[in-house]
Amino acid sequence: MKYTIGLLILLQSMVCAREHILSLGDLGSVHYIYDDQILLHIDRRSPSKELMYRHSYTYNADGLVIIESLIGDLGEIVYSESGIIESPYHKEICERDEKQNITRHIQDNIIREYGYNDLNELITEAEPEESCEYNCAGNVIRVGDVY
Repeated sequence: MKYTIGLLILLQSMVCAREHILSLGDLGSVHYIYDDQILLHIDRRSPSKELMYRHSYTYNADGLVIIESLIGDLGEIVYSESGIIESPYHKEICERDEKQNITRHIQDNIIREYGYNDLNELITEAEPEESCEYNCAGNVIRVGDVY
C-alpha cells in the first residue's frame, strides 16, 4: 500500500508540475515552470545550465497575477483588483466594464478608451491623437480619418 501511495504522489507531481524548455542559439535555455496551468516562473540558464536570472509570478486565490518579480532584483510589478498596476518604473490604471473588458487605460498621462460590441469584440480604440475602428474579424478598418 505504501508503494501505491508513493507512486500516486510521484505521478501527480509529474502531471501537475511542468517545465517547458526553449533552447537558444548560444546553447543556453529558457525554462518555463508551471504548477498545473499556472506559470510560476521563467528561468534563463547559461550554456553550463547555471541560473542567470528568474522572473516569478504570484497569484491570488482566483488565479490572477498579483505580483510579478522582475529579473535582477529590478523590483516588482503589483497588480491590484481595482485595476492599478504599479512598478518602480511606471503606473497604469485600467478601468473595466461589467464583462471585464478594458474600457479605459491611463499611462503616462495618455488616456486610451476602448469600445466593444455585444459579442465583447473590440470595435473602437481612441487616444488623444488618433482613433481606430475594427471590423468583426478584428481587422483595423479606420485609423484617424483614413479608411
